[in-house]
Amino acid sequence: MSTLTATAKNRYNHTAWFYEPLAAVYSFGKIRASKLHELQYMQPGQNVLYAGVGGGEDAVRAAEKGAQITCIDLAPAMLAHVDQKLADAGVSGELICGDLLLHNRTGHYDVICANYFLNVFTTDVMQKMLGQLISLLKPGGLLLVADFAVPQGNALLRATHAFYYRIANVLYWVISNSDLHPIYDYSTILSRHGLSVSEVARHRLFPGGPRYFQTVIAQKPAA
Repeated sequence: MSTLTATAKNRYNHTAWFYEPLAAVYSFGKIRASKLHELQYMQPGQNVLYAGVGGGEDAVRAAEKGAQITCIDLAPAMLAHVDQKLADAGVSGELICGDLLLHNRTGHYDVICANYFLNVFTTDVMQKMLGQLISLLKPGGLLLVADFAVPQGNALLRATHAFYYRIANVLYWVISNSDLHPIYDYSTILSRHGLSVSEVARHRLFPGGPRYFQTVIAQKPAA
């Protein structure tokens, strides 16, 4: 295991049983919606990697669609939940308990999903993780990122957005020792890494409400 992620091992083992239900309540279901938005960009038979798969509700749906999924997570308890969900759905996938930075399938995946994964790291580690994800992606492949949206609007709206985000950030810092960090501007970051951002779908917290979550669709150059 790399030194970058050694301290993260087992952070989420004790949260596995309530990870997705808590996210659903906190986001009024929009965390799930932001992840499932990605399904339209997947085709049956494609190799799809879920980095830091967590509870795996999105990975299971991808497998049901016919994708050949690989799920990587450091927490055995998280992968156990994914395994049970796959079995219940009558589909299968490859489950790997380990460090993403040590995953050596360069240029293997058609699609990579990093859903609420990069936001658990400090900026320097996040950049290294992102570089690794891009290296695992085939030329012309898609990198899909569901995560918190960058605050927009006037000062009050941005402050309210930042406060809402910080509730989750501090909560998971307390219960799982996750890193404290800002909201990352993935569109800008991905562009700087040479990817082409084709869509940024922002999801409202409730009908007519603020858009606190987003799904970013980016493509690796074909050549």
